[in-house]
Amino acid sequence: MGNRELNEPALAIADGGLGFWAALPEVLSQTKEQLCWLHKTRNVLNKLPKSELEEAVQRLRAIHLAEDKAKAERLAKKLIKEWNEVETTNNTTKCLELALERLLIFYEFPTEHAKHLRTTNPIESVFATIRLRTKPMKRFRTINCGVHLVFKLMKRAKTV
Repeated sequence: MGNRELNEPALAIADGGLGFWAALPEVLSQTKEQLCWLHKTRNVLNKLPKSELEEAVQRLRAIHLAEDKAKAERLAKKLIKEWNEVETTNNTTKCLELALERLLIFYEFPTEHAKHLRTTNPIESVFATIRLRTKPMKRFRTINCGVHLVFKLMKRAKTV
């Protein structure tokens, strides 16, 4: 990977950003792709009627918290089958079904890492704090001012 002789990351985790996924195999050809469960859950829930949201959240959570990939696949296939039988959930079914393989990649890694590999949210939470502080400023007097502020915000977010 480049001139620095670094190993490729074993896994890339992101939301549905098409540009990122298109570029990944060109730059990191051996890195596996994991879709973010938080973002995919939001996408799926946006396609459901409000009356079905609570049950859907619980069933989607059961899939990504299953003790192994085989159980997760069984739960997902059962949910997809049931949603296929209901006319109002056809788009929802496609949304989950097309992403399922890339949502379950984290099961190929040690169990103790699963919590961190399912979602990009811990990283995004840190940057949400930074965006909150830097967006109103629009610009800084110098680049160093901006770098200093971002560093301090990240340092603070790490300890919280």
